[in-house]
Amino acid sequence: MLQLVEHNQVGYVRDALRAIFERKGKKLGERRLTTPGGAFDADLVCWPKNGGSGEGLWAYFLEKAWSGNRLPCGFGSFEGEDFSNLTPSVEMNFSFDPENRRVSTRALRDDAGNFYIGHRGGLGGGRASVSSDDFSELIRGFVREKIIRSDQKEEHVFIIGAITSQSFLPRLFSYVKECERIRTLAKNGKIPEDRFFNIRKLSGADNVFNRQNGSNGIGVSSGTYDINRLHGRVVNALADALGAAPKNSMHDEMRPDLYIMDKYNKMKVLFEVKVSSDTQSWFTALGQLVVYGAGQTPRPKRILVCPANREDPNFKRAIEELSVSVVTFTIDDDDCIIFDNIDVFKD
Repeated sequence: MLQLVEHNQVGYVRDALRAIFERKGKKLGERRLTTPGGAFDADLVCWPKNGGSGEGLWAYFLEKAWSGNRLPCGFGSFEGEDFSNLTPSVEMNFSFDPENRRVSTRALRDDAGNFYIGHRGGLGGGRASVSSDDFSELIRGFVREKIIRSDQKEEHVFIIGAITSQSFLPRLFSYVKECERIRTLAKNGKIPEDRFFNIRKLSGADNVFNRQNGSNGIGVSSGTYDINRLHGRVVNALADALGAAPKNSMHDEMRPDLYIMDKYNKMKVLFEVKVSSDTQSWFTALGQLVVYGAGQTPRPKRILVCPANREDPNFKRAIEELSVSVVTFTIDDDDCIIFDNIDVFKD
């Protein structure tokens, strides 16, 4: 599990983030930035998405600390226009005190000495602010993960990733774009007030999969009901995306979510669907993928289908050791379920 860095490592982490950003990006020059804390001038550096021009990610890294204990840092999207006034989509200021809970950024490390960036979630800024709970409900492609503070207490934050990972800048770009999307919802007054609103919106009509009641047969919460219905919707959408090949009938006295057979009538690809990427869902999914495909030679390809990948190094090692691939899905504004990189598993 990731943990907070030591006091003397915060500046190094921020500098490492800046170095990798500048090494892969290009300088844009000075711009006027407006933030809830005031306006200031800063030099920007831009990482163009896919290495090209146009939409990308810009960042600023101020040299002078604010209030004596914070290193300012912020990000926004870049449209390729020659503008001078910008507003950061999300600020990720680094406190010299890793235990400072007033800042949203978390400088983290794993047991191997790799450094990570995390963010508490939520967006400040007056009328367009978003609470951390609403932010967590609305964000797509990211999930809160446990970290350990120095007092051994746990905290849940969004892990952008390891700074040196090739996927770090693309994930940071995605996180910033999600901040912009959620901010727009807040500005337009489109953040619902009820909890589970995301699941209720996405669960849709009844589907061909029968809903399973709780252990007592009654009193199933609306949240559990909606989650079960959403699971059926995702499985249906996955079957449609895969074409005519997938099955979900009994196999060796068990019923996987979906699987594909080869021409020798052996399980070739095994899918386990989870509508949450929380810790328990992943524990359960990995166990199911191992058991459902056990005893087969060769082993089927094991695919975990879920809303977001996890950056926890223990889970990443488990995924690698078990040869499990992760396919993520999102539900767009038109209520359509979209799978990432699913085409490689089609016949």
